[in-house]
Amino acid sequence: MNKLILIFFLFTHLLNAQILDDLEFGTDTTLDIVSWNIEWFPKNSSTSNYVEEILRNLNADIYALQEIEDTIPLKQVVSNISGYETYFKRSYYGGLAYVYDPDKKFSKKCNKEGLNLDPVTIKKDINDLRQLIENHYNTTLSPLAQHILEKWESSLNHFVRVFPEEYKQALIRLEKENLVKK
Repeated sequence: MNKLILIFFLFTHLLNAQILDDLEFGTDTTLDIVSWNIEWFPKNSSTSNYVEEILRNLNADIYALQEIEDTIPLKQVVSNISGYETYFKRSYYGGLAYVYDPDKKFSKKCNKEGLNLDPVTIKKDINDLRQLIENHYNTTLSPLAQHILEKWESSLNHFVRVFPEEYKQALIRLEKENLVKK
């Protein structure tokens, strides 16, 4: 009897599963961000086609893709999708993220173990964040990005800098080692 119930459960789940054409996110007044670890892109000759189809159907404002092995095929995928462009950070940030949190709910919902959640106060972070939002606005004309840029000083208070503790400690150790060597 247990086997029959499991088969029935799996069958009904498959009937109700979302397909790419059904996906809907956000509204014109929300900033939709998708973070996707696509694990050593591209894995094979068909990976680019699948990724392009998924990105087109999700239609988010910003995609943060991790583990890109070869940037050339990704640039080609993105060039095929109107309104998007690729942006690669020149340095490794080890998990640094900025979260727009106007309702101040992020820290309550986030698993903070091993993370530092801080206001964005470091000048380099402020400049990098503004550049990211400007690039996003120039590419998408997002009304939310426009609002954030127009009210930059007050909007900056709504961002949270998320930084892994382990990476922070590694940077501190490297800095100490460099000071000792000098």
